[in-house]
Formats: sequence, structure tokens, C-alpha cells
Amino acid sequence: MVVSIAELVKSIEDGFIYRDVKFYGCRTRKGRFAEEIAIDMCIEIDKKSAIILYMKIFTGREPYYRKWIEIFNIMSIKLDGIEMRFYETPYESWLLDKASQFLQGGEKLFIEYIGDFETSKQLERGYPIVASRLGYEMFLRGFTWFKNWYFPEGFMEGNPKIQGEKPVDLLARKRHLNDIFQEVEQFIEWLDIHSPIDSYEEKAYRRAKNVYKVLKEELAK
Repeated sequence: MVVSIAELVKSIEDGFIYRDVKFYGCRTRKGRFAEEIAIDMCIEIDKKSAIILYMKIFTGREPYYRKWIEIFNIMSIKLDGIEMRFYETPYESWLLDKASQFLQGGEKLFIEYIGDFETSKQLERGYPIVASRLGYEMFLRGFTWFKNWYFPEGFMEGNPKIQGEKPVDLLARKRHLNDIFQEVEQFIEWLDIHSPIDSYEEKAYRRAKNVYKVLKEELAK
């Protein structure tokens, strides 16, 4: 389902409620330039709220620049005595779904992972991005080209983040999937010999096998 920028912003401002906790856009404003929208995302419990992350939406500037979304400064917060986090929660799944519905071919999602210990550990070890916890979630939502911004260039791009991009056409998709297939195949072969050393490696191994199975079937068509 493709959504417009107006639909996306309204949906984010309306928010998502899970177990009486509301996750929503509590402040929306213009960004650094005309095509950019900045949104503060809040958690609300019993009418008490606090910011948990920030996001920027670039609506595109045709024919020169495609759309992108960045999710950053992701925090764990304590609200009304309750510890709240974003990573690996229904709030994360909901926001990734919203971003994926808005972004189309050739468009990018950037998401910070410094507070996601599992993803950080897996990428630090050099595992395939799609085998990391967060990279796998992006892959499931149609992103097929990835970059790990583990060391921001010029120290101006913020914390480490994953960049995911959707394929611009079917040829690009097949090329991206072939690259992913080869990478996870090598990773699986290595672990078949050496065996996973801990839970982070075991989880990455299982994800890689899932990706391998899906891509083997798709690329054979």
C-alpha cells in the first residue's frame, strides 16, 4: 500500500496504541529546507509524555532527489516509573511499516542502531546486514540495498545507522538480491563449519538461512 506524505504525517500524528501506551508524533514542523518535515516522536502513559526519538522526512525534489526518511536519536526513557524502549518493540514494527509504505523504488530509510545492542554487536563483527536484527526487519519490508554507516564521514551524520534502499526497478532488485544471496551463502557456509559462538551469532545464522531460502526460491523463477 502506497501512502502520500499527508497520509503518512496524519497517521504518525494519530499514533499507535499498544497496551495503553501511545506512540505518536507529538510535534511536527518544517525542516531545514522546503521539502523536509521534522517530527518528534513521543511515548504517552496516563497523559504524561516524553520524546523517545526523532525523525525527518524528505518528500523529494524531482527530478533530482528522491524521498528519504531518517529515524535517529533513539532513546530508552523512564515514564511514570516505567522503562520504555523503541528497539524490538511493536512501536518499532509500526514505524518501520509506515516508513516502508511511504518509500518506493530508489528511496531510502536511515535508522540509527547505536542503542540496539544486538544489531550493534552483529554489525561490529561484520555479519551481513540482512542477518542483523534491524537489517532483517528492513529486508522484510522490501529494502534490498544496504550500507552500514558505522563511522560517519566528517563526523556530521550523527550516530551509526543502517541505510536501506528499495530497488528502482526489477533489474536492480534482481541485482541486489543476487548480492545478498551470495553474501548470506558465504556466511552460512562459514558457520556450518565453525558453529555459532553465542546467541548473537546464532540469531544471525538463523536469519541468514531464512533469507537464503527465500532468495533461492525467488531467484530460481
